[in-house]
Amino acid sequence: MVATTDLAKLVGKENVLDGKDVLEAYSKDMSFARPMLARCVVKPKTMEEVQKVVKWANSTNTPLVPVSSGAPHFRGDTIPSVAGAGAVIVDVSGMKKIMRVDRRNRVCMVEPGVTFGELIPALKKENMAPWAAGRAQVRGMGPSQVDFTRLLQAAQGTMGIVTWASIKCRPLPKIKETYLVASDKLETLIDFAYKIQFKKLGEELFIVNGLTLSAILNKDSKKIAEMAATLPPWILVYSIDGAGLIPQEKVDYQRADSMELAQSFGLALKKVVGGARADDVEKIIAHPSTEPYWKLRYKGNCHDMLFLTTMDKTPGFVNKMHELAGGCNYPAGDMGIYIQPTAQGTNCHIEFNLMLDPKNTDLAKKVSQIDSEGCEALARMGAFFSRPYGPWAKFAFGYDTQTVIALRKVKSVFDPNGIMNPGKLCF
Repeated sequence: MVATTDLAKLVGKENVLDGKDVLEAYSKDMSFARPMLARCVVKPKTMEEVQKVVKWANSTNTPLVPVSSGAPHFRGDTIPSVAGAGAVIVDVSGMKKIMRVDRRNRVCMVEPGVTFGELIPALKKENMAPWAAGRAQVRGMGPSQVDFTRLLQAAQGTMGIVTWASIKCRPLPKIKETYLVASDKLETLIDFAYKIQFKKLGEELFIVNGLTLSAILNKDSKKIAEMAATLPPWILVYSIDGAGLIPQEKVDYQRADSMELAQSFGLALKKVVGGARADDVEKIIAHPSTEPYWKLRYKGNCHDMLFLTTMDKTPGFVNKMHELAGGCNYPAGDMGIYIQPTAQGTNCHIEFNLMLDPKNTDLAKKVSQIDSEGCEALARMGAFFSRPYGPWAKFAFGYDTQTVIALRKVKSVFDPNGIMNPGKLCF
């Protein structure tokens, strides 16, 4: 093939793959996206090689589909979308340089193939850790400035290929205490979370249902079911840590304030809830998931529905998802739920993890139905699909014609030939 010959000259023959097994592996993932074979897979090792591949693709009008992470993939964004276009997969997961660790400015620079499993030990040597999601941003210039890096975030490779990124870091805590706060009512935990965030107490905070916490803590499907049965419907995971000159004093006063605040809501900070131990949770969430990936442990596959909203609206979305599950005869007890406050509690990330047996085609159809019907229902309720994968793009962009026009104009500037992952988002 001409493509593989040309690409071999750019990145080396050993970095261009077109074997049947390889192409099959890249043609599908664990989502409902239609499988589609690429022409070949190219694995550049440097920024210069990525640039050469992009220039070649523009000159030959060849679609490129960027991939940076390893399996499993869940969203369909790494699969070609345009039939007959002869797309080339650009897998940059082999670009693994940790380019810079700057303790003084608390930032690091990494290539796209670096995993958290590789980054966390490297930062630990400098007594640092990646900053908790949602707590800070690396770059914030205000509403009057143009920040083109934001175009690449959640763009699914439609605007370009990232060859490095900076990550804000924080000092590694000297002391850390993690607690579990349980409740039968989600609303009670949300009110508590709002107060914690308002008072700027603690460090890590998120809310999960019993199934999600059990899947995080256990690897065996039977044990997941057993622990989930012992847990209350909702658990807030809450960590306090101390760094700097007087870490113990910080932990002591935050613990006291947090316990008093919890008591005012009829809640309690506990080290053990049901069969779950807070110390075990602390150890696990400090690192990437071990194999098998936690979302696959219960049933073998998982379909996520995720979006942004405000915490006070999450109970309504939970009720709607249970309603949709019932209407499609999906067992609501097999649905994990995860709520992560962001921006000091002003909004939150919420995701529903619909777990299913990959061999159960009937159940897969039900989950697909929930996904298609749920997207529209949730969008009408105000769900903001900041990462509009697959059919979600229809609802993310369908109600905002002016944004679509603006994005297509920007796309024409950065990708005039339309080679970057065509068919995704509103392109």
